[in-house]
Amino acid sequence: MNRSFGEMEDSKSNQSLYFNIVYKTTIKSFATTDHQYHRNMTINVADSVNLLCNVESNPKSNISISFNGEILNDTTGSDSLFFQLSEANCSNAGIYVCSGANEYNYGSNATREFTVYVKCQPQPSTDMGLVQNISAALHSSKTLRFRVLPYLDSGVTTFNWFKQDTPVDNYIEHSGRIHVWSSSIESNLTINSVSESDFGEYRIEYNNSVGFNSFTFYLQGEKALVTSPTDIETSKYVGVVAACASGVVVIIVVIAGSIYLYKKRHKTEPGTSTYQNVPFGSNGRQRKESTQSLDINETRFEALQEVDDVPKETNESAVYTNSLDIIEKIERVEVSELLSYVLGKSEDSFAADFKKLPSDLQKPCIFARKPENLPLNRYNGIYPCELTLCCISKPILLGYLTLFSTIR
Repeated sequence: MNRSFGEMEDSKSNQSLYFNIVYKTTIKSFATTDHQYHRNMTINVADSVNLLCNVESNPKSNISISFNGEILNDTTGSDSLFFQLSEANCSNAGIYVCSGANEYNYGSNATREFTVYVKCQPQPSTDMGLVQNISAALHSSKTLRFRVLPYLDSGVTTFNWFKQDTPVDNYIEHSGRIHVWSSSIESNLTINSVSESDFGEYRIEYNNSVGFNSFTFYLQGEKALVTSPTDIETSKYVGVVAACASGVVVIIVVIAGSIYLYKKRHKTEPGTSTYQNVPFGSNGRQRKESTQSLDINETRFEALQEVDDVPKETNESAVYTNSLDIIEKIERVEVSELLSYVLGKSEDSFAADFKKLPSDLQKPCIFARKPENLPLNRYNGIYPCELTLCCISKPILLGYLTLFSTIR
């Protein structure tokens, strides 16, 4: 478009736009400060190693350097981490791990390894639990296993087996029952169909570029638990006697328990007479005292007022403890949830629940609690209430009659 007046002018306008791109952590390098692209290094005892781990990420990362699961150094919000291994020894040989992550790694850390070899004389591995005395049964197979610590010298460890002072290779050529398998850190000697001639001393010699070492096994026969027919028969008799003795003990315990329960159920205190209700004749009320033991648990009339807890009348609403209203208010608990329900309640809560149960007489029982009627009640502390009282048209000599029915 051309201007309608004035001269034409040229102008320019610049704007900058910045993007902040976030991304997860990646390991850029993990090596020594002298050789950034090497993945391993061989050092001598007492040497030092400087390890440097560099990462790339946005935002910055949390970084750690660890050895055998133990963190040696760590940092937060950084892009590099340094660790110095000073005066190395044989136990420092192994794999070192650099780990880094930020919030965009979502828990999956970036890692890189660096291997440090320390030149040391070969040593037995501590995770095998070496045992010198080995037992083997005749005609079975047995393997003698040996392993050295790894990363002691970057070269290969060689193994040589001997029986007494004779190389095992000589036995392999003649018998064909002995086999040897070896790797860079482990060697196994297997004997198939063990015979008595195989028992004895076996020595393994192992060496690397630094030095030499050896370990000795002693192979011996296993002892049988039963060595003769006489021992077998004796063991049978011992088992039979033990079974019989156990049976006798069980029978004695059962008999003793039965006698104890019988005496406990039929026990009568000496000098105590028992009162029971008896039919009444034309002469009016009668009482009968008997010193014989009864099958039912009754109490003397003279002691009735002592054991009979006669509650006081209450002004509370007339409610029976087995009424539908009370049952509907009971908190119901599933059998499968009973244990957790009980464990979840305190001692005080049980006491509070118990106090909620109605106490005292809930209905008037004046007639049943008259002194002349007390001995006619069948149970102590349980009385017929006035609500259940009924009149009989024909007079009877009893004057008071309690009836109990059984629901079947």
